Amino acid sequence: MSQRARSTESASEWPRSETSIAIEPWLLDSREVSRVLGIGRTKVFQMMARAELPVVRVGRCVRVPRGALDQWMQSRTVPALDDLRGPLNFRRVQLDQLNRRS
Repeated sequence: MSQRARSTESASEWPRSETSIAIEPWLLDSREVSRVLGIGRTKVFQMMARAELPVVRVGRCVRVPRGALDQWMQSRTVPALDDLRGPLNFRRVQLDQLNRRS
């Protein structure tokens, strides 16, 4: 293998270390937040301006801490509709049974 082929091969493998791949930013910008939440950047800007999202200001930059965004999402997660139907269906069955007895 020629020297040039070796240098091209090693260049394509360059950031192979686990640490460079595993490192994720602590602070997210509006683009990253919009991708995580699946909403538009305009909505993210509005939520940041209204303090609906946890933000950190660094000079003129406004960022959202990754951990705080995770906690924010968990605090606003509601149970699935199937979880809510269980007790309602049970009550409906009880009412049906009472109606049949009458």
